[in-house]
Amino acid sequence: MPQSLREQLKIGGRLVIPVGPTARSQQLVRVTRAAEHKFEEEELIAVAFVPLIGQEGWQEGGERPARERPAPPRPAPAHPLSSLLAEACEPFDEIGSAGLDGLLDRIGDARVVLLGEATHGTSEFYRMRARVTRELIERKGFTIIAAEADWPDAARIDHLDEVDPESAAVARHRYGCLTPWESDPATYGSAALTGSYRSCEGEVVNMLQELLDRRLSLNGRDGERYFDAVQNARLVTQAERYYRIMYYGGPESWNLRDTHMFHTLKRVLQARGAGSKAVVWAHNSHLGDAAATEMGARGELNIGQLCREELGQGVYAVGFGTDHGTVAAASNWGARMEIKQVRPSNPRSYEQLCHATGVPRFLVGLRPEGELRAGLMEPRLERAIGVIYRPETEMASHYFAAHLPRQFDEYTWFDESRAVRPLESFEVAGLPATYPFGL
Repeated sequence: MPQSLREQLKIGGRLVIPVGPTARSQQLVRVTRAAEHKFEEEELIAVAFVPLIGQEGWQEGGERPARERPAPPRPAPAHPLSSLLAEACEPFDEIGSAGLDGLLDRIGDARVVLLGEATHGTSEFYRMRARVTRELIERKGFTIIAAEADWPDAARIDHLDEVDPESAAVARHRYGCLTPWESDPATYGSAALTGSYRSCEGEVVNMLQELLDRRLSLNGRDGERYFDAVQNARLVTQAERYYRIMYYGGPESWNLRDTHMFHTLKRVLQARGAGSKAVVWAHNSHLGDAAATEMGARGELNIGQLCREELGQGVYAVGFGTDHGTVAAASNWGARMEIKQVRPSNPRSYEQLCHATGVPRFLVGLRPEGELRAGLMEPRLERAIGVIYRPETEMASHYFAAHLPRQFDEYTWFDESRAVRPLESFEVAGLPATYPFGL
C-alpha cells in the first residue's frame, strides 16, 4: 500500500484501495487513520481491479511494481537463538504455495493433529490451517475435522425426533428448565448457587442417563442420529454444570470445558472406527500441552495435555504466532467486534525471538533434539488473544510463561498478520436454537 496515500489521510479519514501480491490477486482494504502514527486496516473482499500504475504502482499488464524499491535489509538476529531459528526454519512466501512436505513427514503416522491459533481473529491462521488440513485429508487419509465450536451447529437436537419422538418430547420438557436463561446463561449459575432459583442439574442428568440406558434399541434405528442426540445431551449436562461452577473461581470451569472437548474427540474417533484420523482446530491455549505452561501451575489442563497423555507420539500439536498487524476482537464480553492493532511482541517473548529472525513466514519442527530445542526450553513469555483483546493491559491480560518445545511439536510463524473478515450470516427460519446455550 503506497505510504504516500496513507500519509494524506486526516485523523479519522479513510482510504479504500485494492492491494495484493500480484495485480490479479487483491483484497479490497479499508484504512482508517486513528491517530498521527496509528492506522487501522480491514480486509473487505477479494477483488480484481484495474491495477494502480505509476511510480508506486504496477507496470501496465505486468506483475511487478513499476519502480522496484530495494527491500530493507533484514536485521541481524539480536539473540543467538534467533540465528538458530533462522537456520532451522522452513520459510515460505504465500500460504497457497507453501511447501508442506517437511511438516507432513514430521507428522508421520500421528492419528490426531492439533492445529492452533494465537488469536481467534487472524486471517493467516485460518487460511494456513485450511491448507494443512486439505493436505492431511488428501495425502494422509484424515477423516475427521473437529473444531472449537457448538455441537448443535452441525447436529441439532431434532434428530432425536426422527429416532425416538417420545424421548424428544421428554427432552424438551426437561430442558425447558433452562429456557429462561438462554440469553444470559451466566445469570442461571448465579441464581442456582444462591438458591433463588432451583438447579436444573437433575433434569439434564436424568435425560442423558435415559438416552444411554436405551442406546442398544436406539442405535439399531439410526446410530448416527442417536450419536448426535447423546452428544447434545452430554453438552447440556456439561453446560449446566459449567455455568454453576464458574462462580467458584479456580480452574474447575476451564478444566470442565477442555475435558468435555477431549471426551468428545475420543467418542468421535471411536464412532468412526479404528482407522479414523482427526484434525482439531482450536486456540493455542487449548491445544498446546498445558503442563508446559503456567496454566499447569494454576491447576489447569487442556485437550492438548489430555491427548498427549492418551496418545503419546500419536498426537502432533502445531502452534501459531504473530508479532504485529491487526486482529478482529472485542474490548469486553458482549461488546461489538473491532479491528484492533496488535502491538509488537514483548522483548522477553518467544514471539520476539521469531520476529528477530527477519524471516516473515516459516514453519519449524520442535521435536528434534539439539541446540535449538535446548535453547528454546528456557521458559519465555507467549501471547494469547481470544475473543477479547486489550492492548493497554497486554502484559497482564495476554501473556503467560511457557516452554515452547514441550508445549508444541511444530510452530508456524507470521511476522505480520491481518484481521479475519467475518462471513455474512443470517438466521434461517424454523431451525431450533442451540440447546441450551452456546458453549
